[in-house]
Amino acid sequence: MGLRITKLVQILYLRNVNLIVFKFLSLNNRYTILLKMTNLLFVYGTLMHNEKNEYSQLLKQHTQFISTGFIYAKKIDLGPYPGIKIDPTKTHKTQGELYRITKNSNILLESLDDYEGFLINDPENSLFIRKEIAVTTSTTEYKAWVYEYAKPL
Repeated sequence: MGLRITKLVQILYLRNVNLIVFKFLSLNNRYTILLKMTNLLFVYGTLMHNEKNEYSQLLKQHTQFISTGFIYAKKIDLGPYPGIKIDPTKTHKTQGELYRITKNSNILLESLDDYEGFLINDPENSLFIRKEIAVTTSTTEYKAWVYEYAKPL
């Protein structure tokens, strides 16, 4: 018999410890679920190591390069910067770089969220949305954050 949720009470994102907390009610009980979030980040455009901007430099200061790799997503040209749309059919691949966030993850993610136009409390009005995605390297598959373009094409 599965759990039947009757009311979602609260969702909290605790940046300082990279946790999402879900509080909800079932028929007879109150539950809390804690989800630990990844400390990996996949980049494919203006945040890559060869880019010369304030945010790619910030990324270098707070991360460790792991590998190049790809995600199943279609890369789109948005003029001054690229975007991606995640491809559930796994037809399109986007190449990029995988990093481990090594220090000040909350400061780094808040800064990158601002840069990418991700409004954590208002994702419907965001330019990009930060999502977890599978990243494939030459040796391993990882789960990492990526910024996906949020507007319709």
